[in-house]
Amino acid sequence: MIRRRDLVLGLAALGLSATPAFAEPAFKKLLPFLIDLPGWQGAKPDGMTMEAGVIKGSAAIGAMAPLNAGMKLETAEMHMLSGDIGGFKALRTYNNNEKSGAIIVKLADDTIFNVSYRNISEDDALTLTGKFDWKAMLAAVSAK
Repeated sequence: MIRRRDLVLGLAALGLSATPAFAEPAFKKLLPFLIDLPGWQGAKPDGMTMEAGVIKGSAAIGAMAPLNAGMKLETAEMHMLSGDIGGFKALRTYNNNEKSGAIIVKLADDTIFNVSYRNISEDDALTLTGKFDWKAMLAAVSAK
């Protein structure tokens, strides 16, 4: 039986800049960095740009707290660990029973890159995540 392996990449450019409704969404700056991964077939890339008061100030600091504070949570079924990936703050979760998880990379204070996966090991997901050019992504979202 062939098991389906799923990898979902998400781009979120949070509060990058106030842009008119007709302007191109800020996340589109990152789409060129969604590389072809060996052994995977991608769908049409997409993302979101979100601007909302609830993610600014203390709320934003609270949302990023696990990334910045060195969080470590482990149970028999799952773990959630923060650390660095390629010099960027990251938070990774993994569910042992489901062989699923997520890796969230903080590209900038207002931009994250999310990789969600299912039916692959955490090590394989980390290897795939490491193939992206985080520094080029940071440069793209930092350019005004």
